[in-house]
Order: sequence, then C-alpha cells, then structure tokens
Amino acid sequence: MNFFNLFVILLGFLPFLSAAVPVADPVAEPEMHLEKRRSAQTCKIVNLNKGQYVNCRYGPTTKAGNIFGFRKGQKLTFACYKKGQCVKGYW
Repeated sequence: MNFFNLFVILLGFLPFLSAAVPVADPVAEPEMHLEKRRSAQTCKIVNLNKGQYVNCRYGPTTKAGNIFGFRKGQKLTFACYKKGQCVKGYW
C-alpha cells in the first residue's frame, strides 16, 4: 500500500475521529454586577461630527476593549448600567 492510498483511507476516517474528541466546557467570564435601572432608558447619540462614533466597551473604563461603535442619530436602550470612568470633552 503506497502513501497516497493510506492518506485517502485516513482522510475517510477523519469525520469519525473528530467526533470522538472531547470538547472543553466554556469558561464563564466573571460577572460585572450590573445595576438594574428602574425602567429601561433610551438614549440618542448627538454632537458628533461626520465619521465620528461613540465606543461601546467591554467594561466601564476607557482601557477596556471596544465592542462596537454608535454613529450620530442612533438610539440605544439601556436596562442596566455600571458606574465607571467619566470622560468629558472631545477625544
């Protein structure tokens, strides 16, 4: 049996072998202890120039990574919040 035939045979068993590999349970990230608002609050993004956006981050600090950005005019509804770093002015 040459190498190519052996390779084709092993390739045929690949789906069965991959199904037998155990998968680790996902690790839960630590909870941020968000505070629930009395009622959901809708906010509208204002005062941005063309091409600017407001960052939504993983945590309540400017050092936390961005999840996505919001453009001027977009409306967002928040049902909870976390107190964090306050940034004023244009950045």
